[in-house]
Amino acid sequence: MDTPQPAAATDLLSLLPFLEGLAQIHAWVGLSDPNGRAIWSSDKRLPNAVLAGLEAGPPLVTLLPVSETHPDGREIQNQLTRIHQSLLSEIQPDAFSIVFEDTSGTDQRVQLKTFSTRIDSGQCFLISVTDPVSIDVERDQASALKRTNEDLESCLQILSHDLRSPLVSLLGFSRLLRDDYAEIIGDEGRRFINRIEQAAHALNEKLDQTLNFSRISVQQANRKLINPRETLMQIESEIKLQLEQTDTSLVIGQEMPTLFCDPQHLHQVFFRLIENAIQHRGDCENRKIEIEVKELGQSSLIQVRDHGKGIQTQDLKTVFNIFHSGLPPDQKTPQSGMGLAIVRRIASVYGGEAWAESAPGMGAQFYVKLPSE
Repeated sequence: MDTPQPAAATDLLSLLPFLEGLAQIHAWVGLSDPNGRAIWSSDKRLPNAVLAGLEAGPPLVTLLPVSETHPDGREIQNQLTRIHQSLLSEIQPDAFSIVFEDTSGTDQRVQLKTFSTRIDSGQCFLISVTDPVSIDVERDQASALKRTNEDLESCLQILSHDLRSPLVSLLGFSRLLRDDYAEIIGDEGRRFINRIEQAAHALNEKLDQTLNFSRISVQQANRKLINPRETLMQIESEIKLQLEQTDTSLVIGQEMPTLFCDPQHLHQVFFRLIENAIQHRGDCENRKIEIEVKELGQSSLIQVRDHGKGIQTQDLKTVFNIFHSGLPPDQKTPQSGMGLAIVRRIASVYGGEAWAESAPGMGAQFYVKLPSE
């Protein structure tokens, strides 16, 4: 895709009142273009020629109070690179937030928030704001998040119990109809009962998966150093029949760094990504699924790639949603719509992230980034 041309200065000037308003309530505000170059900052460090498009601005990360060699700085750089790449692809990224250590000498903790905006010409830009964060605020936020998660799990357990009771009755009465009234209902009636029971079992499975989904927690994880190749070889053995039936081969990278996580969590991540690739690639000549694990600064990056039909651009943001499935209703392959949601959930509880890149007809690449420690 071509690199966007600089927006007209008049278009950017229309943003100034809004940016200056943000500067009244935030410690620092910055504006950057899709190439990651800063074009305005509230501390007046950039000349007017940058905003006018006469000079190139510095990388946005260089204006933040964190060293690029510090772990927080590398993490912020990686995140900003990904976000700006989304802008280059004309995809408006989700709002992003991270708390980092100020390395400029203040010994403060700083929160960076970013969100995108679109000007009249249609071009997207990234607005970044920073504010100091006290230890007490971080502690309060962590406590509030923990209480919220505990309340959510409690509600899900109650909901699961309340929904199971009528399901048990439904399955019980359908069994009575099948056993005691078989001659009266006939073949067509038995087909209807089969469909009722299949729907009830599917709902029961979704309840189980939703409850298990809510219980994924790094605090309860048995974290240890794991060789990801061993996990992948185990999965390859477990799904050998499915691979043969679908004429699929796994291409597992030779050199992989060890990962520090729960073995079951890592198994889930690999298994769900491979399962997703098999189910959603469609008809394609190259039926290989390639899996790599690489070191990326203070993180490890898992990549699973297929060569199938790809993903529509507008669907990239929703593929990780719970109960989302791109399979048509008449698809024979069992599906729960939980696979990728579980992947993102595991990445999230470890402080990482999961995302996908694709273009129709060009296959799909799924990434999971996990902290190295």
